[in-house]
Amino acid sequence: MRNISAVMVDLGYFSALYGDSALANEILRLGDEMKRLEFNLMIQAGLAARSLDEAETMVSVYQLAVSMGKVCDEAMEIARINKSALNVRFPMGFASADNVVCRSLVSAGSWADGKSMAEVFKKLRTVVNVLLLRRGEKWAIEPDPKFVLAAGDTLFTLGSLGNLRRFRGIIGSPEPVPPEKTVPPFHKKVVEWLAQLLSVTDLVVDLAYAALFASSEDIARSVVEIEALIDRMLVDFEKDMLSSGELSPDEKVALLEIAVASERMSDDAAGMVEILLSGLESHPIIADVLQESEERITAIKVSQEDSGKKISDMDYGSYGAAVLAVKRGNQWHVRPNHVTFGVKEGDLMIVKYYAESTHMEEFAEDLRTREERRRIVEELREDEMEKS
Repeated sequence: MRNISAVMVDLGYFSALYGDSALANEILRLGDEMKRLEFNLMIQAGLAARSLDEAETMVSVYQLAVSMGKVCDEAMEIARINKSALNVRFPMGFASADNVVCRSLVSAGSWADGKSMAEVFKKLRTVVNVLLLRRGEKWAIEPDPKFVLAAGDTLFTLGSLGNLRRFRGIIGSPEPVPPEKTVPPFHKKVVEWLAQLLSVTDLVVDLAYAALFASSEDIARSVVEIEALIDRMLVDFEKDMLSSGELSPDEKVALLEIAVASERMSDDAAGMVEILLSGLESHPIIADVLQESEERITAIKVSQEDSGKKISDMDYGSYGAAVLAVKRGNQWHVRPNHVTFGVKEGDLMIVKYYAESTHMEEFAEDLRTREERRRIVEELREDEMEKS
């Protein structure tokens, strides 16, 4: 459910903003699969609770399942925009957010034809998150890095614009990035507004997972604060769209639907952490899931060697990783500035990264062993429960 929900959110926006009907159909199919999984999870969670204590911790699993289901419903609503008569299209350069989704095609005779994705990442010297791959009429969700590419494969990838451009160059994608000068000034403003809204929405969802991962009431409160910020951003966005004389009625409707769906996603993220704000803890299985999913969250303890470094100096961005929060003593620093924030020995960092990152030798040392990560997470959760 975690993997599918992440894919649906990222690709829901892409299908609407870039007009990919086949992708929209696949997102709707994934939505049906998500509902089936949610139903099965509810049954299993109910069977697993045999005492009051077990029932209390299992509530977080129920709440997470319901909230993820709602997030996917919003992603489907966005995808359906593409299937209607609404006319809203953006260039590939849609990117004032930290990460963007890009569609790339493996060209015949390119270096990547016949190579595994792991080999592509090694040549690229970084990773992008391959969300979905289409080969003919068949689709592969989050394909394994051992997957061998072939000419004609279409890949939907998530990453920074710079990394995506380099990735497209390696696989020989013939789709050019439209120059910015082709974008009308007001259109560009709309893109920047929407990208900012989507970026903050993505952040609040990530922080909700981080709060459940660490069973942290402090991070949960930050989620609620950012959700309130998104509410205010939506009002400003709506005013700009409705007062514009440069957008057609169809474009206004489509943009407002996307923006409102984004705001509802932030509401759903806030719903994920309600259990923590009510004084209950999250189930330990949630931390296990988030460490094994495709978009992973884990805890890393800062070593003596890294003490004093700014987060940006640790070069996690090269591997598609981001530090969501840092715990120093009993204090949390949520989404610290990567350029100015210096870490200290013993700090605990909540880090989000892609599963593909584990195939890079440089990142393996920071991830350490599974046993070490599990020990750090258990200590973190115990400290948070004692504090609350």
